[in-house]
Amino acid sequence: MKKALIFLLTFSVILLSGCAMADEEVMYCDEGYVLKDGECLDESEPIYISFDETLTYNVNLYSFIGTSRQDILYNTYDLQEDYILVSTKALNIVYNDFEAVEYGLVLDSVSELATYSNSSIEYVVDLQTSELTELASDASISLTPQNIFTLNSLKLRQDELVEKTNGFYQLSKSAYLEARLDISLTNQNIINFERLQYLFSDIHYQYGEVFYIKDNTFEEFLIHLEELYSEEDILSYQDLEDEYNLLKSLQ
Repeated sequence: MKKALIFLLTFSVILLSGCAMADEEVMYCDEGYVLKDGECLDESEPIYISFDETLTYNVNLYSFIGTSRQDILYNTYDLQEDYILVSTKALNIVYNDFEAVEYGLVLDSVSELATYSNSSIEYVVDLQTSELTELASDASISLTPQNIFTLNSLKLRQDELVEKTNGFYQLSKSAYLEARLDISLTNQNIINFERLQYLFSDIHYQYGEVFYIKDNTFEEFLIHLEELYSEEDILSYQDLEDEYNLLKSLQ
């Protein structure tokens, strides 16, 4: 009886562990793969992407994750702007102009120090003040007393943000663009962004290459479409120029 009880307890633990692993959500993918619907997909293969999908911000990494190179929002992210955006929305706070500038300067310095030390932004932010100043001195990066004060404030805010979001924050692509561009998107804007996304995916599928907005004008984008669509279709895409240029302004 005692052996049977031990077996049942052991089996129950294994079963519960298996369920936990099955329910665990995948949040990271290796380089060359993109997270979509909880799975890591090979970026070299065509991936259906919708403008209606949500973006995921990893609070600990100080960045959005899982965005495919085929996504029209790829290359639009900005370390300082995104942190201010996410912390504002998640914590329901407002930065004054001085705070926004100071946080931006500190995050920029932290990013440079992370690159210099071949480490992560999270690692640099968590350094003690003495360690940070020593690293900054080695990297010839000047940190003022105000920078140190702001960084300590950032650490406290970061702790609050992690606790509030459990490390991840999601928002829609339209909400992200509205915040970054400081505009209100119309229904037609959203429809056009979806059309652009379809065309970007089609370019990748047909040419086997990723099209980057930051490297191309709208006219060059239309040229890429000439071998895929009729002249009549190309003319119908002329009305996507405003949305294309809005994305380009962030890159």
